[in-house]
Amino acid sequence: MSVTSGFFNSLNGDRKYNAEQMSAIFDGIINDGVFANIGTAFGVKADTGNVLTVGIGRAWFNSTWLLNDAILRITADASEVLLDRYDAVVIEIDHSDQIRNGSIKIVKGTPSSSPQKPAMISTLDVHQHPLAYVYRRAGTSSINQSDITNMVGTSSCPYITAILQVTNIDNIVAQWQDQWEQWFANETSKNNNQLTQWMSKKQLEFNTWFSNLQTILDGDVAANLAEQILELQNQFGTLAREYRIYQEVDDFDSNPIEDSYGSTIEGKIVYKIT
Repeated sequence: MSVTSGFFNSLNGDRKYNAEQMSAIFDGIINDGVFANIGTAFGVKADTGNVLTVGIGRAWFNSTWLLNDAILRITADASEVLLDRYDAVVIEIDHSDQIRNGSIKIVKGTPSSSPQKPAMISTLDVHQHPLAYVYRRAGTSSINQSDITNMVGTSSCPYITAILQVTNIDNIVAQWQDQWEQWFANETSKNNNQLTQWMSKKQLEFNTWFSNLQTILDGDVAANLAEQILELQNQFGTLAREYRIYQEVDDFDSNPIEDSYGSTIEGKIVYKIT
């Protein structure tokens, strides 16, 4: 450790400052996070297929700034055949000598029957901050917006609202999650009750029908069936006992017979119930 200061005019190159010292100006003034009032604060949205878009935004992480001034399209790896996984869209700050850059990238998760969200890297040189987690369902060819959990504004990736201020909405997200779970539980309970009532009703109807069928077939089957047939005949007896059907009368060549006016002659067939 040593005492440093700056900035002072250089005489013959005796005062040279690096990027870390330049960024140190803002240490203690701007806290790490995403600026809430710039663009859409890196909002992540589903596009087509495996493509995601990251909105316009500006961030300050690990003594460096990162700006995305246009919609950024990034493509995730295809989903797995059998297992689900979580992917993460992250801001990555890499201070290593080989990279020295900030970027937005996708971190692929590990496929599993119980998938976990990828752990963010946090080393001396490399730091990752999640913009969103994406649930990749096995066997799917596209990403739905409902599969995306945006993390901007949470404690993992807070909003910068003013100098020396950051805001996270963990409590609001938790409240939304609790409200969703309560609504889902209520709807599930209500639908289960309706299904149970419907099944009970249909079971009672079936039991009644089966009981009547057993009564008909119990003992002397022929006598019981005859009684049912007789009952039906008696019911029909209260209806009209004569039915007429009108149709054309044809000659031996199957041609309709016409009268002197050229009209087709119709015959009448009468059915009587006795």
